[in-house]
Amino acid sequence: MRNRDITKNITTLNIDNDNFKIVDRVLLNFRDYQSQKIAIPKGVTELAQYSVSCMCANVIHIPMSVDIIRRHAFLLSRNVTKLYIENPDIYLEVGSLENIHNLKEVYIGGQRVETVVTQRSDKKNSLYLEKYVGQAKEYRVDDDISVIGSEAFLNCETLERVEIPKSVGHIGTKAFSGCTSLKEIEMHDSIQDISLWAFENCKSVKEFTLPENIDEWDISSEIFKGWTSRQTIRAPKHLKKFKFLQKWRKGCRAKIIYF
Repeated sequence: MRNRDITKNITTLNIDNDNFKIVDRVLLNFRDYQSQKIAIPKGVTELAQYSVSCMCANVIHIPMSVDIIRRHAFLLSRNVTKLYIENPDIYLEVGSLENIHNLKEVYIGGQRVETVVTQRSDKKNSLYLEKYVGQAKEYRVDDDISVIGSEAFLNCETLERVEIPKSVGHIGTKAFSGCTSLKEIEMHDSIQDISLWAFENCKSVKEFTLPENIDEWDISSEIFKGWTSRQTIRAPKHLKKFKFLQKWRKGCRAKIIYF
């Protein structure tokens, strides 16, 4: 990463006070649990797991020196609405923004972004759409995305149409849960699995078609929870079994048409 050239000459940073615990430039713990605005100290290069868990925080500023944010770094910071990341080449591990349910604005390298993309540490060519923070009525997922992450579009009430490209193989837990204005979901047979509550309460969708090649064990329970009798789901005929075996239909009242 280009950012390493900026930080390589900084003296090893170690701080242990009432607010921060930092060892060898890695932030291990932020202790001011009443703070509404958090500014990570300059010179920190990594935010460790659970390092910024503050329920009162609503704004977090991350300096240019930080080049890695680990999974679950903000796990309890669910009320954060704005996130400022100075480094345009930041490495975000999958799950780094997990549980930030109220996030509305993200700035990376000074630019406001629509989506936050993360990577698995063991599969760096696999890109996850971690969080959508745009306000568009229509959105097309980028062609280099392979996973729609858990809660990626959670409670996005402005979205009316989404197009998922062939590159995407997995849709995470609650990925589109609470998208009450969503009317159209376009996706391909490339989808390999759909996780729990993926399309929960998407009550404006008139018709939805499951991928033709998807198997029963690749569809989690209650993916259409909250769907009403005014909606229609088209499903491949190999999914037609005794209703009590169709866990994906649990909590769903939509009309099922098999093809």
